[in-house]
Amino acid sequence: MEKRANTTQQGEQRDNPPPARRNKTTRYVFWLLGLAALFLIVYGIFFFRITSQKPLANFFSILEEQGYTPNVGFSGNYTPGNIIQIMERGADGKERRLTPPLVLLWKEQCFPGQESRKALYVLPESSEKKGAELNLGAEVIGTMLPVLQVDSAAAANYSMKLENTRVFSFARLDLSQNFSEQCVRTLEDDLRLGNKAEWYAVILEAIVVDAISFEINWRDNSTAAARNKVKDNAEKTLAALVKQKSGTGQPVQGDVRLDIDSEKTTVINAAGEVIVGYRVRQLEPVFSE
Repeated sequence: MEKRANTTQQGEQRDNPPPARRNKTTRYVFWLLGLAALFLIVYGIFFFRITSQKPLANFFSILEEQGYTPNVGFSGNYTPGNIIQIMERGADGKERRLTPPLVLLWKEQCFPGQESRKALYVLPESSEKKGAELNLGAEVIGTMLPVLQVDSAAAANYSMKLENTRVFSFARLDLSQNFSEQCVRTLEDDLRLGNKAEWYAVILEAIVVDAISFEINWRDNSTAAARNKVKDNAEKTLAALVKQKSGTGQPVQGDVRLDIDSEKTTVINAAGEVIVGYRVRQLEPVFSE
């Protein structure tokens, strides 16, 4: 009987370890849980930062969904307040859309003294508002800037960051009630020639960036000569964008520089205001008495 009793006591000790062992085990469990939580927090931050920097493959769709027209070629002609012609009558007598639109009158001619307002442009799904940056992938760049050709034999991939993205805008009534007399007379003369008012539109808003950062990742077997050729073309293209002239003939000041240049990566920065998209409102007939 004593032997069975001792055996029973030993079993109870195995099933119920001493308090010191239980406390040690509990500490290990909490330590592991804390480490797992820390890992999830760090992974979440890392994952968010990486995914938030992914290039936008649907940049055109985003602009169009918000009512903007993508500015293919980043032309400097689509400043808020400019009057543009979006339609014309073709040789067959049928109406056709002009691509790209033509500038009919500059903002300074029609709305002298009127200044647009500005605010940050941030994508609805983005929470990183402080930088107001947009990242474009190679496919979007090739469509918006067809002159920016990158030799695929030298470059593995490339991307573009649009920095400090803002919206310059006019309220509709800011412009519709403040046409200059010169602008009204010019529009009247054009309409009397048989053109239609709905063929013309005023630019109410433009999405503008302060700088473009163009990054190229080189192939391992790329030569210095091939890399230099791509860099020269990219620098010239970006310089033309940030220094193009506005409708008043005033050059947009900016500069182009190499921020990083190695056998692996090159980053070219072009500083200067560039229009990437705009929103218009079609004109209504205007006749003076």
